[in-house]
Formats: sequence, C-alpha cells, structure tokens
Amino acid sequence: MATKPGDKPNHQDLGFSWRKLANVEEDISRISGEALSAAQRLGELETELKQAEISDREAYADHLLAGKDAPKTSKAEAVEHERAELQRRKEALDAALEKLHAKSSAIVRENRVGWQREVSKRLPSAKKRVREASKAIVDAVDEMNKLVSLYNYLESPDQYRAKEAASTVTLGVGKIGVEPFLTALNQQVNSIERHEPAPRPDPSELMQAHDVDVRI
Repeated sequence: MATKPGDKPNHQDLGFSWRKLANVEEDISRISGEALSAAQRLGELETELKQAEISDREAYADHLLAGKDAPKTSKAEAVEHERAELQRRKEALDAALEKLHAKSSAIVRENRVGWQREVSKRLPSAKKRVREASKAIVDAVDEMNKLVSLYNYLESPDQYRAKEAASTVTLGVGKIGVEPFLTALNQQVNSIERHEPAPRPDPSELMQAHDVDVRI
C-alpha cells in the first residue's frame, strides 16, 4: 500500500530495527486502541443514559401509583457512575498518549543522524528500482498500444488509418504523468542526499495517471 504525503512512515515495514522507537510505537498503538474503545463506549453510554432516565421515571410513577416510596435503585445513576469513571480513564489515556508521542519525538531526535545514515544507504538501490520499473511501464504501454493497433488493422485493413485508430491506451494523463512524477521523485531523493527540503510527489496521482482504457 502506497504511503500518502504526510503519512508517518513505518520504519519496521522497511526493515529497520530501531527497537527503542518500536517499543514506544507499540505502546502508542495499544493506548490509542484503548482510548478509541473508551470514546466509543462513552458514546454508547449517552444513549443508555437517556433510556435509563426514562426507565427511572416510569418506575417512579409505578411506585407512586402503588402508594410506595421512591425506588431505592436508579438505572440512570448506575450509567452515570460508569460514564464518569470512563471519562476519567479516557482523559488519563489521552494524557498518556501525549507523553508517549513526546517520548517518541525525543528518541527520534536523539538518534536522527545515525538513522538517517542508514536510510541514505538504501536510497541508491531504491532509485535504481524506480528507473527499472519506469522503463518496464513505458515498454508495457508501448507494447499494448502496438497490439491494439495491430488488432484494429486486422479487423479492418482497408479502412485502417494509423492516426484514426481506436486505441485509447494512455500513459501520463491527468494532473501528473509518469515522467513528471519520476522527475519529482528523483528530485526528492537527490534533495535528501543533499539534506535539502523538496516537495513530495503523490503516488496516488501516478496511479491515476496509469488508468488504461482499451477500446477494441
């Protein structure tokens, strides 16, 4: 799955063994999951509280009709107690997340130079694979264009006109084509190697640019 601009990259998916950072990220994932569950439960309790209040009123009315004192138990109070406790837990989880994110940033700053050196060593091979992949894409689309053109020619050899062929195989349509994307990507890699900022090309736009529509 392609990483979108702005997304936090997963160093473990790329094969880097940065255990200090990984440990904190595991804690962040766990606490984030608990905070999400707490938030969802708080939403459910809002609905349950309204239902409990209605139930309490009906029970109170039944007691009054029977000449009895008010009920000794309250469903609404039980729900409200759970909600209050869960709200405290949710706030504590949020505070814990803030601390974990601060710890994660501190670890990155502490190890930045060494880790960037590790990443930089991988850039040339990745750059080579991009060049090879781009050539393969161009060659494949060129072959498909030729095949579609040949098919159309075989279908109507007397009426066939190369310039009027029904082939609509396209490469590099839309906002950004293959070549501009690769150029932008190479600029970013080169900027990283020179420790300069560079705009990040959007892989999703490359995918849009590769939409192929073949009419035969």
